[in-house]
Amino acid sequence: MKFQAVKIILLCSLITLFLVACKETDIQVYNTPKETPKESLAMASKKDHDIRWKSPSNWEELPKSNFRIGNYKVSKGNRSAELSISPLPKGAGSLGANINRWRGQLQLPPQTQEELQKEIKTKQINNKVFTLVEITSQIKQKNNDVQKMLISIVTDHDTTYFIKFNGSSSVINSEKKNFISFLETIKFHD
Repeated sequence: MKFQAVKIILLCSLITLFLVACKETDIQVYNTPKETPKESLAMASKKDHDIRWKSPSNWEELPKSNFRIGNYKVSKGNRSAELSISPLPKGAGSLGANINRWRGQLQLPPQTQEELQKEIKTKQINNKVFTLVEITSQIKQKNNDVQKMLISIVTDHDTTYFIKFNGSSSVINSEKKNFISFLETIKFHD
């Protein structure tokens, strides 16, 4: 009997709640302004800085992305390397920190500042100083090759451009002259 009384009270409460809550039958519509997406840093760099280059004819152009304003692939048989051009704000990490990060990507231990200085070279091209770094992995891949990175860094106004050639060491070694020639074609227009 007690159980039945509780059921009746509960049912009456639910019906009362339903009737009170459903008095308003109007549907309300709200308009909110559409948010515009923020541009990525690389997209802003493409618009804000005029950088031009000419790639060697044997480099296959790949699609660009938000972080790559230039992207190429070079293949020699079953081996390949990819070159990317990525703009970042000036001072995006120290040179030593970037080099040690790249060394880590090739499973090499970090180096001290003194050791790093021996790895860094510079080249004056079209009134700009290009920093050059070459890093080679010690781990052989399935095709008996090792991975290598050939990187150049140049700053123009507020942007630092990272030109990174990454892949098969045999491909990068055979394309090193083309890489330097490519750097020599880079021009900045204010």
